This record gives sequence, C-alpha cells and structure tokens, in this order.
Amino acid sequence: MQKTILTLLLALMLTACQTTKKISYDASRTDAYSFHRLNNPVQTTEQKCSKSPNTVWANSRCLKFFPGGKLENVSNLNIFILPHVAKYNLKRKFFTSISASYVNNTDEKMQTAVQEISKKINTPIIYLAPAGIYGSSGKATDFLRHSYSDTINIAITRLKEKYNAKRLTLIGVNSSGLQVSYLLTKRDDISCATIGQSRLSLKESFRNAYTRPFELNKLASGLYDPVNAVQNIKEDENRKIILLADHKSSNSTYESQKAYFDKVKNAGHNIQSKLYSAQDGRHLNWISIAIMTALTCTPVNDKEILNF
Repeated sequence: MQKTILTLLLALMLTACQTTKKISYDASRTDAYSFHRLNNPVQTTEQKCSKSPNTVWANSRCLKFFPGGKLENVSNLNIFILPHVAKYNLKRKFFTSISASYVNNTDEKMQTAVQEISKKINTPIIYLAPAGIYGSSGKATDFLRHSYSDTINIAITRLKEKYNAKRLTLIGVNSSGLQVSYLLTKRDDISCATIGQSRLSLKESFRNAYTRPFELNKLASGLYDPVNAVQNIKEDENRKIILLADHKSSNSTYESQKAYFDKVKNAGHNIQSKLYSAQDGRHLNWISIAIMTALTCTPVNDKEILNF
C-alpha cells in the first residue's frame, strides 16, 4: 500500500515538473491565445523579439502588431489598440474567464482581419497588441497600471518613427479605451482619439461590486483612473476626442464615461459623445463603430453601422 502511494506521489511530482516547464518565447506560438497564457505571462529579450515578425521592443516587453494596408510615409497613422476579451477580478487581480473567440484565434486570422478592414475602409491601419495578449510578452493583468500604458506609449512612438508618420489617430474599445485616455495625457501628436464602451472611472465602474468606498479606494490605490487624470490631458486645439457608449449597458460603462466626459468638457477640451443602443437583441460591434468613427473623427449613425 505504502509503495503504491509513493509511486503515485512520484508520478504527480513528475507531472508537476512537466507542466511548470519554462516556455521559450515566440510571438507566433499557438498558445499565445490561451487562457493560461493570459494569467501566466512569459518574458523575453530584445534579441529574441527582433527575430519575430511585426514586433516592437518597448519597456523590456515585446509587443506584437498587425499591419493592414500601405503604411509607409502616411501623414496620419491609424492605430487600434486591441482590448482584452476576458473578465477581470479587481480584488484577485486575475482574469476569471475569457471569450471563446479569443481562444480560437491565431496570428493568421488576426492578420487577415486587419487586411480586410483596411480594404473595407480604404485606409491603412495597425492593430497593436498590448502586453500579455495576442502574442505580446509581459503581464496582461497589469493593464490598470501606469507602466502598462507607458509601454504602449513607447511602442506607438516606435511605430510612428518606423512608418514616418506625423500625427496619430488612436482607437480603443473596452479595456483599450483606458490606454487611449492615458495616451491623451502623454502625447501632443494625436489628431483623433476614439474611445468606445470603456470604463473611464474606477469609482463608477465598480461601485456595484464594491459598495464600501474604503474597500474600493484600497483596491484602486496605485492604479490608473482616467477620470482622475483629466487635468494632465495635453492642450491641443486640433485634436478631437470621441466617446461612444450604450446608455442601456448594465456594466456601469455609461456612467463612468459620462463622469469622464463631463470633466474633460469642463476642462475646455474638444470632446463629443454618441450613444448607441443594440436593436433586436443584437450585440453592438464596438470595434467596427470605433474604427468607422475614427476615419473622419465623427460619430457614425445607426444605418452606417448596419451597413458595415
């Protein structure tokens, strides 16, 4: 009996050693889209990063990007920052679930998607993957931290230099809308910033989940909160900020965006908002809405959404 137990324990130890084996970094690995990779990041070196196609080294992280259309020497570079497609637990600092569409994704599918969207809008565009998702190295769970957005800022500067662009159009939906709001506080070369269905106030976003203010304040300590950074937005009379939201949303997104909108408007910045509502039980495609809006930096109407 004791021998049998010892044998089983040895087998379990060997299995554990195998499952925790260090994974060598490769931006094109198929496990880059796994749920395990989302909460268990990999690190890499600048040398390894340079050997992977369509990557940029920023802040000791290797960020992947997907180019669509002819990007060389564009005067205004369109960049869509890819959002997380998972639910995040603020208290545990952990992603608790993930979209099936993300797990079933591949680099080839992403590249095809950006090329198709570029042809459809007849405009070159880049899909940029933040740390920890879509093949980029680093911790996805740090997406609320300043350093996470600083990495994106550095990567965007490198891309701007790579394609010899002068100005930027930045697009973000859901979690990546936070990064766009952060970049507004760091850059003075943004022509248009389009943010769709994003939580732009931690207090408003999590007030239902954390009813005790001191608990939320403790959890949010040290994290980036867009509504509290409005005073740092760069002055630029040639820039427009567009907020897009579903006012019937049940996840406090609208309330958080309204709080952000009011504060930005009162600070004297050029900001507009547009409300949408899903019809006949259909889900709104915020990526399509945000990209279409960014083309002219003017909110699109409901008919244009349906025809996209």
